[in-house]
Amino acid sequence: MTARTFPIRVAPIDGEAIDSWLEALARRMATPVGEVLAALNLPVTRRPSWRVRPSPAQLDTIATATGLHPDAVLAMTLSRYDGTGLEIDRTSDRIAASFPFGYRPWSRYCPHCLAHTDGRWQLHWRLGWSFACVRHHCLLADECPRCGKHPRPTFMPGYSVPSASLCACGCNLADAATLTLRPRHPISEAQQQILDVIADDRADFGIYSTHTGSRQARSALNDVKVLANRALNYASLHGLTAVKSADLPADSHQECVAATERPPRRATLHARAPQRAIDTAVGVTAALDILRAPTLNAAADRARWLIKGQNRETGPAELHSCSREGTVSAAIIIRASAAWMGPINQLRYRTVLPAPRPPDRSQLRLQRLAASVPAVFWPAWSARFIVEGTRAINLRPVLSAATLLVGTSAHLTEVMNQLGAISAQAVKCYLFALSHSPAWPTISTAIVRLNDFLAEQPAPINYTRRRQLDYSALLPLDRWQQICRTAGDLPGAGRKAIAARYYLAEKISGSPTRTTAINHQRAHSQSLWNQVRDFTRVMTAQLREHLDDEARQFLQRNAIHEPLTWQPPLDVVSDLALPAPDPAAIDRQELRRLAVDGSYTVGQLAAHFGIDSLTVRYLFDEEPIDLNHYPLQSRPGKAVFASRLRAELGEQTLRDLYVDGRLSLRQIAGRYGINVHRIQDLVAQYGIPMRRRVNSPSRAWLAEQRFDKRRTIADIANEVGVHPATLSLWLSQVGLKKPATTYHQSRLPPMDTQAAIELLKPALTNKYGPPWLQMLTKAVEFPSIPTAERDLGLGTGTLRRRLGKLETALGAPVITRNAAGLAMAPTPFGIDVVRAVQALHGTVTISGTNPPGVAPRLTVHVAPLPGEALDSWLETTAHRCRTSLADLLGAVGLTQGSKGPRWIVVMTPDELRSVSKATGITQRQLRTMTLQRYDGVAIDIDHGRRVVARTRYWGFGAGSRYCPACLAQTQGRWKIEWRLVWSFACRRHQCLLADTCPSCGNYPRVGARKPDAVPQPGRCASPPRGNHRGGKRRCLADLTDTKVLKVPSGHPVLEAQRHIDHLLAGANAARPSTEWTPSLTLDDIATHARQAIKDPMLLSDVVPPDLLAAAIPHQGTDLHTTSRSQLSRLFKPSAYDVAAGTLLALAVLNPGRR
Repeated sequence: MTARTFPIRVAPIDGEAIDSWLEALARRMATPVGEVLAALNLPVTRRPSWRVRPSPAQLDTIATATGLHPDAVLAMTLSRYDGTGLEIDRTSDRIAASFPFGYRPWSRYCPHCLAHTDGRWQLHWRLGWSFACVRHHCLLADECPRCGKHPRPTFMPGYSVPSASLCACGCNLADAATLTLRPRHPISEAQQQILDVIADDRADFGIYSTHTGSRQARSALNDVKVLANRALNYASLHGLTAVKSADLPADSHQECVAATERPPRRATLHARAPQRAIDTAVGVTAALDILRAPTLNAAADRARWLIKGQNRETGPAELHSCSREGTVSAAIIIRASAAWMGPINQLRYRTVLPAPRPPDRSQLRLQRLAASVPAVFWPAWSARFIVEGTRAINLRPVLSAATLLVGTSAHLTEVMNQLGAISAQAVKCYLFALSHSPAWPTISTAIVRLNDFLAEQPAPINYTRRRQLDYSALLPLDRWQQICRTAGDLPGAGRKAIAARYYLAEKISGSPTRTTAINHQRAHSQSLWNQVRDFTRVMTAQLREHLDDEARQFLQRNAIHEPLTWQPPLDVVSDLALPAPDPAAIDRQELRRLAVDGSYTVGQLAAHFGIDSLTVRYLFDEEPIDLNHYPLQSRPGKAVFASRLRAELGEQTLRDLYVDGRLSLRQIAGRYGINVHRIQDLVAQYGIPMRRRVNSPSRAWLAEQRFDKRRTIADIANEVGVHPATLSLWLSQVGLKKPATTYHQSRLPPMDTQAAIELLKPALTNKYGPPWLQMLTKAVEFPSIPTAERDLGLGTGTLRRRLGKLETALGAPVITRNAAGLAMAPTPFGIDVVRAVQALHGTVTISGTNPPGVAPRLTVHVAPLPGEALDSWLETTAHRCRTSLADLLGAVGLTQGSKGPRWIVVMTPDELRSVSKATGITQRQLRTMTLQRYDGVAIDIDHGRRVVARTRYWGFGAGSRYCPACLAQTQGRWKIEWRLVWSFACRRHQCLLADTCPSCGNYPRVGARKPDAVPQPGRCASPPRGNHRGGKRRCLADLTDTKVLKVPSGHPVLEAQRHIDHLLAGANAARPSTEWTPSLTLDDIATHARQAIKDPMLLSDVVPPDLLAAAIPHQGTDLHTTSRSQLSRLFKPSAYDVAAGTLLALAVLNPGRR
């Protein structure tokens, strides 16, 4: 049906919403909005779709009836901001919730704009990005000042002519009060910039003018969102006024008092805008202040306060959420956090790049990179990364591990398992040492570049597959001898063949020699490993050619068709000043000349050229010695080998090794890779006298020296005059090679109790002495300290440190560490210590705690909140220290009684001094955190027994009430006033306090709690329902989720609590309100309150019915019946009882209310 043309036309104002325009049109025609919608054929629903995006038919109907152009009508709908300020689903025409701070189902408003435009509503007020009016310099209002509801949540046209600026409750919203801002206020400028970005769909300010990322509105708004959420998290801890860039007044006395309230915690990726305009304004203003910086480094400097302001729980989340944020915001947070990152996180987040990036959570990327990286770094690259003070042999696997760590969020152990060459703990240690080197920025930059290069261009070699090959059949002995005959080289007596085998396996697999899967009958000595590393020094060019052919054939037999070796081009890091010199600058001809003519070893060559041994080995591997360029005889054969051997192993060298070094002929032959008979020939040629053969000592003497006196094999061998290997062989022949057995306590004779106490007394003065002594009795039964630590569940090095402290306290060693194949065993003094512990039946305790003034000063300091209870502050400190409450109490000099701590009531002078010294909190402040602050006002304290005397009707209650909202805002901090019966309401959050845990039904914080675990603030520590209080199980319900009764602002219950608070502060003469009598005391109120609760109907003639009904508006519950049931508990009436009784008592005692 074609719509009729309206007789009256109303032009929409700039930026007006379509529903507001239709209401203005209805007012102008004095017609209900429902009839206007019917005339336009628009459906009447609570959330009409034409407000989002009208259909083409609806557009034509509206344009025809009103005389507007269809584009003008479309501009009044939310589709105007599609893709820039919100997102509309193309298929369903519904607004998506994923757009950052997008659409709101209700609308904020500017009262001044409503007054000036006769109630016309702006379209952008429905966006989460609207929080201020740039025309009138004020914050937008969030709710109706009368009913407290959000305006315009639904569209209900009704059957009457709409009134301008009126809420559904009848309040004129044009008269609402908002926070006024000065001209050019940061909040107003932030609002204008957000509106410009949405209008232009482009961000070209600050960092976006130099950053290469996306500049579209959605990307920029997403960056603003995550930074704003972080700013609001900061404000949730420190308050909105602590966000300096928002420039809020520290003490505002305007009608809007929202600036004094802390916003709730928000997830960093929370897409919905905050409920309050002031929260959005503070967050967005702080975010834009960061993003307006010209460079990334400048933006990171501006954002550093966000990182510093986070607590222990929220700090790591600042980095963990970066992977799901925009590139700009993530780069800013990472760069701002770089100063506190360790080397591993610096690699993960690539902090050295111009634009850092968060790590990739994909496991596929790690697996692909692991296939392109050898377990030991490429030699050419390793030679450039050598840092002074580090061993290159250990540096190579660390560099490979560091390359895999770049850009991955995988656990360090998982990354190390991909390589299998080094442990995670070793990588941590070496990277920590490298990070303190001046060359670390350059090294990390090169590693990050290499990682990016390998991610884009994977290596042509699959190192993961090569690491899994079986190398036991590589280069058998007969094949090695054949290759040596063909190459004209000496095959050696077996050790050289093993060295060549390991060299070839490392070259193929990229794994270190000691982890290569080559089976041999016995473990190799260190001299063989040295020979393996220096194999390239004795390898000739002819030998290398044949070994490379053998390696290629090995790959072909395993169906691998890849190049033998490969390494990334060094051009990737050619512009960096790497710490080690370029090997290309070394004179290789001089290097080979010194090796052949001067018989220089690898170490001598490294010292001569001022380079590392790794570089020397790499140079020989790249260009081995060519025998054709250094002829020694006219014909090859034995004469050539003998001449070369005499040149390399001269008379003085052989004398030093055989006579002074006392090496055997076989050991010397193995070092040079030749047969022992050739060494015998040289000894005869040089005329060196042979050593006489030493007879083996008796078995009894060897057993005495080895196990009774615990001498090392080297020490005994030196006395006998043989090599340690010979002595080890003798021990094996007589059956003494096996290490000594471990120690057993069952063999110990008993010790007198008094003597045991005197012996252990020095260790008992420390609170850690008793448990460590018990640990000693268990540790002596293990063969080594690492084994004991593993089986006892201790960390690496923990047992060693504790034993050292015990030995210092006792004044003598207690355990002889395992060494040279001997198991760990207690010393004679240690045996006495174990006997003493056994004499005390294995339980060594001391009475009391640390002496006053001796408590160590804590390293973590937590500032107490105003009015916080002492036990709450101690629990929070223990939680921050990640220790149990018992350990913290012992550290500060306090004890936990069997029925509860006495120091929560009153602290002794010794306790005050001890806690003050350990924590830095003054003694005066500590007194205010106990119930002593209410002594003589609300309670009476028996200072002799340190308990609350039962001399008052209402005083100290069992346990503590609580406000869930306060616990949530302070992260589980409890107020001392909540322990008083007189605390029944929270004036800040306008609610009654909760009495019990909603899960277990117990009173929180009653009696002695088990302080054997790390406290969890904000959670119930009582036993679960059905469990006795002495058990170990705990309820652990989140008390911040407890539902409590809310009361409106100005409620008489809140006024009563305000009067009680004045009396608790000792201000009996103060008049908080003209309604209350100033001469009242708490005892007077308690007397009448208890009588009012017993029979409130007796007071019906003096208490107005409206006041009685408003006291506790409990839904459907008879107040008198409920209160009467609570009366039997004199010292613990419920919050409802105290609130009702106090309110009624104050009304009765006030003469003006009678």
